[in-house]
Formats: sequence, C-alpha cells, structure tokens
Amino acid sequence: MAKKEKKIRLRKRDAKRIADFAVALTKELGIFGSIFVVNRERKLKAERTVGTPYPVTGPIALNKANQSAFTGVRTGLTAEMVLSGKRTLGLYGIDPQRFVPFAGGCPIYTKKGIHIGAAGFSQETAVTDERIIAASIEACGFLSEGPKKEDIPLERIQTAVKEVKKRMKKGK
Repeated sequence: MAKKEKKIRLRKRDAKRIADFAVALTKELGIFGSIFVVNRERKLKAERTVGTPYPVTGPIALNKANQSAFTGVRTGLTAEMVLSGKRTLGLYGIDPQRFVPFAGGCPIYTKKGIHIGAAGFSQETAVTDERIIAASIEACGFLSEGPKKEDIPLERIQTAVKEVKKRMKKGK
C-alpha cells in the first residue's frame, strides 16, 4: 500500500513568527502598521498591530494577505496586471469588494516551492508595505515569491504520455 503523502501547511507558530518579525521590523523603523498572516485557504493564522495605524489598514492588510494566498503572487504584481489591462484566470476569482490594487501582500512558499499561505502589511507606501512583509517572510526562512518555473520540454511530456498509456492499459 502506498504511503499517504503528508500535506505541507502553514503552521500557526510559523505564522506567528512571521508576524512577530514584522512587528519588530516595524518598531525598528519607527512606523505603525497592521500585519495579517493567513494560510493558503485564507484562514487567519496571526494578526498584529503596531502603534495606532489608521483603522482602515487592518482590513486592507487582511485583504492583501488573502489576495496573495488566493493567487500565489505578490499584490504588487496583481496590481500591475490590472492597471495594464491584462486579465488572468487567477484574478477572476477575487471578490471585487476585496481586491487590493496595490503592493503589500506576499505569498509564503517553502524552500521547496510549496505555496502554504500569505501575509499582508498596511500603513506606509505600497512599496514599503511590500518590502516589510517580504523581508519578514524571508527572515523566517520562507520564500516571498514562488520559484520561477520553466516549460517542460515537449519530448518529456510525450514520453510521459506513452508511459501513462502503458500503465493504464495494464490497469495500474
């Protein structure tokens, strides 16, 4: 019997570590902010507030995190896509009421490139928000962007098709 593969998930302690690092970094910079960390299913895992940020920053930071969890990319990139007029299937699933058209949300990937969640920061400029949250994710041993994918050569796919056909013919 094949061994059941364990699902890799964002652990609550890792989410708290990312949020706590973002808090320390924010304090070091002498600024305020709201920080949210969610898993891939957009379930809240950690939330922090530094100082007295504007009340609107909490929902914005949460929406940034949720958007990055849903798309697997930074919100700055989705903002660029929308502003340039590009449409992608990933953007169609985002609730228009919760879409955030600026940077500050980053996905969380393991070192092996598995997307496990996202984090969002809000209060400063969009660029600063994204830098703070990306630095916090990376300082805790994760990646803030997905690994760059290369196309699988057609020959490799064709070889795999032949192998799958053989196995299916044998009933495996």
